[in-house]
Amino acid sequence: MKDTILSVMLTNSMHVLIILISFTVNANGSHFLGGIISWRVQNSSTNTSLIGVLITQTYSWTYVPGRCDNNAIVTNQSVSGAIGTLTCSPTCPPGCSGISAVPICIDLSILSGIAVGQRSDIVYIPEGSIFSVLYANSAWGTLSLGGTTWSIASRINLVRRSDNNMFNNAPVATIISPVNIGVNQKTWITVSVSDADGDAVRCRWAGVVNGVDECSSVCSPSSLPPNSIMYSNCTLEITGPAIGNKYAVALMVEDFINSTSTTPLSSVPVQYLVSVVGPASCLVLPEITFSGSSCTLIKVNDTFYGSIFGINHCSSNVTILDISTLSFPGVIQGPLTALNSTIYYKALQWTPTMQQLGFQGMCAIALNSEKSQSPQYCFTFYVTENGTSTCPVVTISNAITTTTTKTSANHIEWSLIAGIAAALALAVLGCYLCLLCRIFKCYPFSSRGRPSVNNDSERSKLPMYARKIGTIRYFRNENPNDLSENSSRSSLIKINNHTQPNITEVSPYSHKTSRKVLSNDTNFNDKSADNDSDTPIPQSRHNVHVKRIRQQHLKNMFDDKLSRMKKIYPHTTSSTNNMNAIPNAVFDVLSQSQMQIQKSIQPKTEHADNSFTNVTVSHISRSNL
Repeated sequence: MKDTILSVMLTNSMHVLIILISFTVNANGSHFLGGIISWRVQNSSTNTSLIGVLITQTYSWTYVPGRCDNNAIVTNQSVSGAIGTLTCSPTCPPGCSGISAVPICIDLSILSGIAVGQRSDIVYIPEGSIFSVLYANSAWGTLSLGGTTWSIASRINLVRRSDNNMFNNAPVATIISPVNIGVNQKTWITVSVSDADGDAVRCRWAGVVNGVDECSSVCSPSSLPPNSIMYSNCTLEITGPAIGNKYAVALMVEDFINSTSTTPLSSVPVQYLVSVVGPASCLVLPEITFSGSSCTLIKVNDTFYGSIFGINHCSSNVTILDISTLSFPGVIQGPLTALNSTIYYKALQWTPTMQQLGFQGMCAIALNSEKSQSPQYCFTFYVTENGTSTCPVVTISNAITTTTTKTSANHIEWSLIAGIAAALALAVLGCYLCLLCRIFKCYPFSSRGRPSVNNDSERSKLPMYARKIGTIRYFRNENPNDLSENSSRSSLIKINNHTQPNITEVSPYSHKTSRKVLSNDTNFNDKSADNDSDTPIPQSRHNVHVKRIRQQHLKNMFDDKLSRMKKIYPHTTSSTNNMNAIPNAVFDVLSQSQMQIQKSIQPKTEHADNSFTNVTVSHISRSNL
């Protein structure tokens, strides 16, 4: 009896001790932030029965002192407090049991509260094996939706591919967790993915597939806000409704032989945390960039030197506090250094080993003093044993976070309101100016009193035929009305850029017949030189397209205007020779341009100085004269 009571007491004491230990660990704030399990075959063309497979596990936790520090990174120590091993489903093939899930500390950000661990193990598995490896444990911490337990599973397929008879390599995915999103902002989060075989890559929600639990209590989309969408290009669309909410995202990255295939070659899990944050005073997020390319080639035992830059787009009062990374073992990072108030950087140094052959992915984010997080910037390294000239064909999506229009009804789009107000103000101002111009007649609104057109902008208001004709200038030392048979037409008219003595300018655009005698020294902009208040400033010089075919057209249409023509040219006789001496351009200009101007104005008498007198003609036909 005493033995039974003692046994029960010991059992209960152990249960209490286990609960206390678990409570102590959770009380320290060390919670799961997500992870990725990937794999690749060491030699895709091997002919051995046992295939060497490199399984890489990457996990993130919230940072607590002592769990992971800079010394642990330099000395390749394990993440303190991590426990567990990988399990298999349905069963582990020979050589794959008992793989530890305790990673090596590789990255640390105290300000972002992130500790990252990664480990890689080589196992030798029989050819033809198809199974899944899983890591299940707890806890995610407090989530707005879903539970606290996790299960992260990767499907390994060692059946030779049907297209090249070689073994497949799983995609490499990278993302930093947690990802901060603005409250009530529709946000797109893209996972960076690379595939060494150049396969078609697609993403889907994690779930329970073929009896394998891929997500435990955080299966999406039930663990996410309503209307969250996972696109096949590994982009999540999500909107966080309240500040402080946290959501676990569980998805699967799968590769296919081609874009039409529906049977995946492998499945790689990606799980991360989304945290909803409030707006910052500076709405422009910091930016991350890398000194290298999106895919950097490097040979085993060669050393890479580079830098990650954080760019501050806010005022000098805002600073970059940290550049957080998700890297891999062996990467040495320098301290955060400020070049100026805008640019900060971290130096990188890395020498790859034989165990790191293939793709190695790395992501970085910048955190500023307002706790605003930059979009993630991801890049890859391709490690070879004896060097190669180019990166293999891959599918890469930079991990970025893009936000657009606010969806909250309580949010006020001040920029939109300011734009509308400015547009309305401009419209009111325009109407006011138009009203003033109408009152004070600062430009013509009707055909009465229209001033002459002296520039190209006003010319655009004229009829189309007037725009084409332009200004015609005639010059002769004798009376232009005396057009003799021996007169040369080229001496009667000059068009465009010629200034001659006694030039008379006829503006076909003026509603008033005007006269102006010009000389070589005439200032075309000097209005004081004109004693006639109705005389317009000479027109801009434009090409005149003289079309002789109009003469026949005028003959057929305007025979009834003979009497008006005789009134305008009182010195004209019915002599055919005399009429043929009138230049063709005179007929064209007078018949077209003067149709729209004054139609009842008395011709001016000839002046004693034989200068040319402008005339107004509505229509003219040479055959009627």
